[in-house]
Amino acid sequence: MYDLKSALCNIDALSFRYVWPMFVSLAVLSVTLLGSGTISETPQAVIAGIDQAQEVREQKLSGYAAREHYTVRNSHFRQSAEIDAKVIFQKGMGKTYTILSRSGPGLLQERVINRILKEDASLSRSVERSHNLLTSANYSMELDGVESLHGMQCYVVNIQPRAHNFALIEGKAWFDVKGFSLLRIEGKPASSPSFWTGKPAIEREYMVVDGFTFPRHSRATTQGFFTGKSELDIEYSQYEVFR
Repeated sequence: MYDLKSALCNIDALSFRYVWPMFVSLAVLSVTLLGSGTISETPQAVIAGIDQAQEVREQKLSGYAAREHYTVRNSHFRQSAEIDAKVIFQKGMGKTYTILSRSGPGLLQERVINRILKEDASLSRSVERSHNLLTSANYSMELDGVESLHGMQCYVVNIQPRAHNFALIEGKAWFDVKGFSLLRIEGKPASSPSFWTGKPAIEREYMVVDGFTFPRHSRATTQGFFTGKSELDIEYSQYEVFR
């Protein structure tokens, strides 16, 4: 006589035999993912990694050269103002700029671009530089999650400046989960820059050159009732790292 209970037991045994390895494989995969450090790091560990990456960069980077192209557009001007410049950074001395070409309205050249270069050179000197680094000493940081950026897994971190400084950004930053390299930042300055009306919305993309993180493209935009819409784009290229 057919034993229904035995048949059901045999089915359960077969199910267990074939399904159990699948559960084991999934468990091993989960452990592997957690062990990779991409999603299992604590917020404190992520912030410590960011600080360490910045410290190593400051210690090892003795200098570099690059080309920077600035484009300023304003709705009150029919033509944009542009410059092409070579910048050289030397540790302890900061940045020096050499203007290679200029075009466009002199007012935008003088009131925006020239003042940006002057401020940037000043902020790059050793006395000021340490106060503008993206570290927990200068920012309150909060881990917001992990997401993909240009095919790379990144920690997304909310950043809040600890000082009322236009060189510090209030917003979000993206760091590569493998080496904590800064890859993107967006937000608004903690205070209004002297060369800009109001607090512009800032987006900045970074790239890694010879193991060091450098800006690739930066954009700032603002809209004012009297000043109109203003846009600043900076393209960075031809990096040469000094050894």
